[in-house]
Amino acid sequence: MVLPATAFCRTAGADRRKYFTPMKRQSPLHRARGYALGAVALCALAISPAARADDAGASELRVSGFGTAGLLRADAPAGWGFLRTEDQAPNSGGTRADVDSRLGLQINYQPSPQFELVGQAVAERRASFDDESSAITWAFAGWHPRSDVDVRVGRMNLDLFLLSDYRDVGFAYMSARPPVEFYGLIPNSLDGADVARTWQDGDARWKAKVFAGRSKVLGIDLSPGFGLSLTRESGRLLLRAGYTRVHTAGNEVFEQPIIDALAPVAALPVPAVAQQAATLRSFLESSGSVLDYVSVGLNYEPSDWIWTAEAMHVGGSPVYTYSAAYVSGGRRIGPVTLFGIASAARGDAAGQSAPPWGAAVAPYLGPAVAQQLQALAVGATDYANATIGQRTLSTGARWDILPQVDIKLQYDHVQINEHGGAFWANSGTSSGHANVGSLLVDFVF
Repeated sequence: MVLPATAFCRTAGADRRKYFTPMKRQSPLHRARGYALGAVALCALAISPAARADDAGASELRVSGFGTAGLLRADAPAGWGFLRTEDQAPNSGGTRADVDSRLGLQINYQPSPQFELVGQAVAERRASFDDESSAITWAFAGWHPRSDVDVRVGRMNLDLFLLSDYRDVGFAYMSARPPVEFYGLIPNSLDGADVARTWQDGDARWKAKVFAGRSKVLGIDLSPGFGLSLTRESGRLLLRAGYTRVHTAGNEVFEQPIIDALAPVAALPVPAVAQQAATLRSFLESSGSVLDYVSVGLNYEPSDWIWTAEAMHVGGSPVYTYSAAYVSGGRRIGPVTLFGIASAARGDAAGQSAPPWGAAVAPYLGPAVAQQLQALAVGATDYANATIGQRTLSTGARWDILPQVDIKLQYDHVQINEHGGAFWANSGTSSGHANVGSLLVDFVF
């Protein structure tokens, strides 16, 4: 039997106490986030021996889960498909039930206060380049040598952003989904190890974490990688900063065929064409590049208001260099939360025109080959120009109809820059705008 969240988390570490302490007034969203975090046992690693003794009746084995049933309608340029993250399978747009819908199951086994095994699997629509193991989002062992130290080894969340602990748990956050511009192109899990230490300084609780391992995004192995995060929580204000450095161990599955096709062009005895092909190939080559993720965020919940903001810069490979940020605000009125979000992302890649390879090689290789090379020049240039460039204004409402069930309604207006449709399937190189309506039901059990 899975205990209610408040039963086994009410004495968890102070970084979770704002959601579970009975003496503190809890808003509907506080309770919602609390139920979600508890139901998937995200606070389990913070349970100290003393807390475990207080909860002696808790079972060593806990099974819990979460899910979202979502319906989405995207009014966008013909054929454009809305993507929650770039790791989703492409779609042709219109009305979809497979963008936000997912089902997760988690098992926690804690034979002693100092040791725990955690496994979590999430069923959702994934891209073809994701292997079957991607459905296993967590599979780690946790060790708590002291009440203020946690060690984890295995597959776990990449603890760099505010929603890292519960990114897959729709019930735990206010909106229909995490802002796409910010969370759409960041790794979700880490295969490796992390060590965290917490301490109290006056009325503030601090948490420092270091981690190392490998991750994956867009089918690219990010290895080796390491990073650190620092969190400060005082009252209703939470601040977080993080830094991660990873090395790309391959190229994106979509760009590798272009890189391969450019290799023989770079060897042609036509100096101008060969140089341009080599430059394009070098630009698209991401294998061996270093990516640096730097992020800051805050969450502030005075009275019945909820304010959240995050900003991030990713630097390194020119293909993946971009900046993203969002700010959200919500007002709780009983079981209903009204909210608004402004988010934006912008890549640093500069647009360039396709080189005239056809005309340059036609006298040597003939018109047929010249036509093929010109098509390659256009395709490679379009891919090099493709970047992240969009901004979104969102508004919506969340209604907590039951302690462990909510309904969300959200409207997004999205403006996409030229060559900036990286978060849309089949967007091509043109600019455009879209309106997205979402209706979702989130639950935990």
